[in-house]
Amino acid sequence: MRYLIALLLLTLALPAVADEPWALHLYVENDGAFIKPNNNTDRHYTHGTKITFTHQPDFADSLADCLDSFYPLGPAAERATAFGYSFGQNIYTPANITASVPDPDDRPYAGWLYGGAFLQRSVADTMDYLDLTIGILGPSSQADDSQKIVHEIVDAAKPEGWDHQVPDEVGFNITYQRHWKLPLLNAVDEDGHAYLFGAELLPQAGFTLGTMNRHVNAGATLRAGWNLPNDFGPPRLEEPADATHLPTDGGKLSLYGFVRLEGRLVEHDAFIEGATFRDSPGRSAEPAVGIVQVGVVATLYKFEFGYSQTFLTEQFDRQHGSDAYGAFTLAWRCKF
Repeated sequence: MRYLIALLLLTLALPAVADEPWALHLYVENDGAFIKPNNNTDRHYTHGTKITFTHQPDFADSLADCLDSFYPLGPAAERATAFGYSFGQNIYTPANITASVPDPDDRPYAGWLYGGAFLQRSVADTMDYLDLTIGILGPSSQADDSQKIVHEIVDAAKPEGWDHQVPDEVGFNITYQRHWKLPLLNAVDEDGHAYLFGAELLPQAGFTLGTMNRHVNAGATLRAGWNLPNDFGPPRLEEPADATHLPTDGGKLSLYGFVRLEGRLVEHDAFIEGATFRDSPGRSAEPAVGIVQVGVVATLYKFEFGYSQTFLTEQFDRQHGSDAYGAFTLAWRCKF
């Protein structure tokens, strides 16, 4: 019965979004050899999967108007908006997953199963991103089953220490990011798409505040390539793609490479320090973390593919060596 009700509600909603551009994104991050063959590790932040749906409903304009009332972003007539929904799972483990009793000096086992909604608003050279994520930390995240099933399929080492993972706890994060766009070498057409070779610098700054994470961040992305899209940089799991200017024709052929640098000042990280309100295994998070990401993004009509590798400085005390992971993104844009 509940599936029939859901189908009915979806059917009723479709006329309201007729001819409205949508985008579906899949984000996968992993430190295994099949995504990051140059440095196979399988530890710490070892896997993340996220699916997002974004569109441009009228209520996104209303939400942006509310935000403008105390934090304006240019004239409303020049503003574009988008709204999205996300669902995902992250998996964290110590370095030695074959030990039945994890090393207390290493990062704890932890899983995070979550859903969220986000608002994007932009003008020509500036974009805001506001996200609310709510999820479950601990055994109910099913991270242990996910890792065990995948490792069995690919014949990898069986993780033995999940009985010692961080306990169940409901948590949330509120994230805000502001992006800027600074053309370095660009010639654009009437739709804002760059002709031939172009280059852009895309600074950003923001914060995350919640029971799971509390930090401030700042950084910049440098990208260069052919037919740069009219957006604010490459998509990634932590921050979905800009959907405020979804192309209605599926988009032009595009190819670019990028380098992203980011610094974070960390006050709290539950995936390292453990549950907030319950006794839990955990370590002390490093107060400052540096991030470097390099990658490439290609767009072919309605489809987009991205690949990147991300390198992080040490994230907790007594960590032995830095971490890295690979990622790919797939996107499909359409109209309903």
